[in-house]
Amino acid sequence: MHQYELPLTIPEALEDVNYVVFAGGTGGKNVAPGMVESIKELDSGSQVAIMTTTGDKGSKTGNRRLASEMAENELPLPGIGDIRAIASALSTNGAGALTGIRFSSEASRHDVESINEKLLGYIDSSELSGRVESALYEHTPKILDSIFEYESTQATAQGESSKGLKGYTMGNLALEALFSHHNGDLMAATTDLNAVLKTSAFVMPVTNAAYDLKMEYDGQFYQNEDEIDNLTIQEPEKVTAFWLEATDPMRTDEFTVHSLAKYVVKRSHAIVAPGSFWTTHGGILSVPEMSHALQASKANGNKFDAIANIAKGRDLGGFSFEKYVTDLGGLAGRALDHVVTDDGVDALPEDMVPFKYDGNSKDMPTRVITARLVKNGTSAADANDPLASHRFTKIVTDGSAAVRALVTV
Repeated sequence: MHQYELPLTIPEALEDVNYVVFAGGTGGKNVAPGMVESIKELDSGSQVAIMTTTGDKGSKTGNRRLASEMAENELPLPGIGDIRAIASALSTNGAGALTGIRFSSEASRHDVESINEKLLGYIDSSELSGRVESALYEHTPKILDSIFEYESTQATAQGESSKGLKGYTMGNLALEALFSHHNGDLMAATTDLNAVLKTSAFVMPVTNAAYDLKMEYDGQFYQNEDEIDNLTIQEPEKVTAFWLEATDPMRTDEFTVHSLAKYVVKRSHAIVAPGSFWTTHGGILSVPEMSHALQASKANGNKFDAIANIAKGRDLGGFSFEKYVTDLGGLAGRALDHVVTDDGVDALPEDMVPFKYDGNSKDMPTRVITARLVKNGTSAADANDPLASHRFTKIVTDGSAAVRALVTV
């Protein structure tokens, strides 16, 4: 048993789990609601888990992680932004809208306190309410002190005025407070967040540990989400190494798939949602012991499928569809059974390159399914989001259509 990981207790929402979706924050918040709804409709009685990376180190999440790493006597904070984004999207009560609030530079402590009060109003369990109230009231003031100090120091160094809370989300503040309350047990903190938001699926981290992403490409070293996501990988064969490292070298033995995550994967039909190949898929599938869990899932007769991105991003610039499928299986240590790809019926914006199977590779062990995956509408860009241009997407994958194609195979 690893430090900060309690003996395995199965939450009620996972007692009979039989589907797990691997997703990042941007792709997850867009496709997960439709996926969860269709899974439950097509496979009555199913329980679904959404498993996400904790290697996020971009923007404000990165600031909080850096601040925790510099502080004495503090556990390194894992990347919690993707957990919050997906949980907010899957909330079945008004609390999800509150946790999704991204603050402007004018936001104050009073604004945060006011939203905390509203969040507590959505909790109908006295035990949960007492635990969350204790976490928010005890730890939020300390978190705000740290944020204001960090932002002020950074602004002074750059000769600018501090932007205060601009770009920080309410849900991240709440989840960090719960993380502190549970003495660094992120799974326990996330379990409480699911309960507060009454999520339609159980959102969970792949590991309790804080970790960083590393890559060697074309003779150069890159690390963390912001650097790797901004790479245009035209020659994927020049990615000579991709790996994950525990943020705190003294806690390397804790960096492994959480025992509850292993339980979920071993008994579930696993589906990889659209997302960044390296920072999302790699950030989940490359966590130590994930390949063993997926092999155990295979032995238990469960499928391993994927929903391909509709368009090529920088991460897939030089990938053929066959290489994408093969390398995704390589990250997981298990070949995909099926991959669903867009049928190409809908025209994409002129500056987007469709990513689909050309039908020429007959030896690929994975069965390719085509479906109409382009969904009307786009992901909204938030003016207070420092990474709005990165997170904004011109098209959205129809998670419901993708699931219908996979589950009915």
